[in-house]
Amino acid sequence: MQINQNGILQENVLFKSPSYAAAFVVGGHANGLTEWKDKNGVRFGEIEKE
Repeated sequence: MQINQNGILQENVLFKSPSYAAAFVVGGHANGLTEWKDKNGVRFGEIEKE
């Protein structure tokens, strides 16, 4: 994985779940269903329920 000096990931990475992706971003355990939000602030878990 290549990350530039500004901390920006320089390649696409496919994660197996939203939680794996969130954990990568925060550097520890994370629940992707509650951490990820759309531009309106709606959590991924709520979107997934619809």
